[in-house]
Amino acid sequence: YVANDPAAARRAALLLIKRIAGRKMGRTMAEKIATQAVKEHLLDKCHTCGGTGTRMIESLKVICPTCHGVGVKRYSDLTRTAALDLNIEQYRRGWVGKIEDARRILTAAIATVMRESHRQLEE
Repeated sequence: YVANDPAAARRAALLLIKRIAGRKMGRTMAEKIATQAVKEHLLDKCHTCGGTGTRMIESLKVICPTCHGVGVKRYSDLTRTAALDLNIEQYRRGWVGKIEDARRILTAAIATVMRESHRQLEE
């Protein structure tokens, strides 16, 4: 399981780098994007509510003020610019969406593996 295995997370990032390198970016930027995409995939729960979307305040259950009840951590543009070693103008000019694109590739690959595993288990 990748979340509890840093070596597996690194292998996942390396496979993702191979998929995205050369898409109008060099290997170094592909590494940064892939690493951030894997990090965001693994650390996707809201830090305030732990992914539940709610918090208990005294004896009252309320919607989490950080994620607004979604339970998912939102990574800011500033966090992403820092991870990519870009300033905000550079990021907005040419890099917005690249991490999301990498996350979509990662999610699709995971779905493919899960479908194949499920198919093999049914045989």
